Amino acid sequence: MKKNAVKIFTLCFLLVFAAGMFAACRRSGGTPPPKGTRVVALDNVSLTVLDRLGVDTVIGVPSSGWERAGEKYGDRQRYIDAGIPMQPNYTDIALANPSEVIMSDATEKAFGNIKSSFEALGIPVRLFDYNGIPELKKSIVKIGEYFESKEKAQEIVAELERGEREI
Repeated sequence: MKKNAVKIFTLCFLLVFAAGMFAACRRSGGTPPPKGTRVVALDNVSLTVLDRLGVDTVIGVPSSGWERAGEKYGDRQRYIDAGIPMQPNYTDIALANPSEVIMSDATEKAFGNIKSSFEALGIPVRLFDYNGIPELKKSIVKIGEYFESKEKAQEIVAELERGEREI
């Protein structure tokens, strides 16, 4: 009987704690930042595309991006650690109040709940297809349009096409 009471108490405590954490992370009726002003890149491809497009409003980079990011994104005081695509740092990302999260749709297809988890926190997610060269080029153009860098996106696509021809 005493063991059951301890188990019930522990379960109730954990449920209350989880609900409190969720509420603390959720945007409580505040106005979200304008589109494109506080961007979290959840994977290295998204980070690279944003960087090549000159998007300077990135506030979060993937954990695996710290080493690859070099000087630009290596400042851990300026950029939050977004985690890895399969296990984002939801709390840190939510507390940073991003305007959106940019990520690969392959991660969402594989794990299926990342987008809905962010949306439950009031954070929009933009999914892009990087699963092949044609899809990557289309996604670069879409990201460029989204961040009003269409001309730069076309330049990057042209560069990729030149590389393809050389191969």
